[in-house]
Amino acid sequence: MINSETYFKKKFFILLFALTFSPLIGWTRGAKVILNEEEFRDKVYACWLGKVIGGTLGMPYEGQREMHNLSYYEPVPKEPVPNDDLDLQLLWLKAVEDNGPKIDAHILGRYWLKYVIVDWNEYGIGKKEYEIGDTATFERSFSQYLEG
Repeated sequence: MINSETYFKKKFFILLFALTFSPLIGWTRGAKVILNEEEFRDKVYACWLGKVIGGTLGMPYEGQREMHNLSYYEPVPKEPVPNDDLDLQLLWLKAVEDNGPKIDAHILGRYWLKYVIVDWNEYGIGKKEYEIGDTATFERSFSQYLEG
């Protein structure tokens, strides 16, 4: 079994690589900020840690529209929970790790079919469309799919 610390360190450095080159391909706009490697790693780590914490603490309330009066989380979770907002980003990082930076929608689609185990809502619709080769429907909305 893979050591979880080693696994996350490996994924962390893949993310660093992807983010390092994002300005070169136009993903960022605006003023340039110069960070040394240590500052950059610290900020990326803090970002991922914040996503894990927010996803874990917010998961019990996801989709609820009413106001909650929370003073603290009881009990405080000891482990992160499955979080599609984070897990899918890790899946794309795996695709980059396995295939290099020149990935396309078809490579991502194959990874989606292989690793996304749920079939509900947009996840299932996307898997079904990819399996039948209907790539044009990737651009349709959920409601258009149901009406058509």
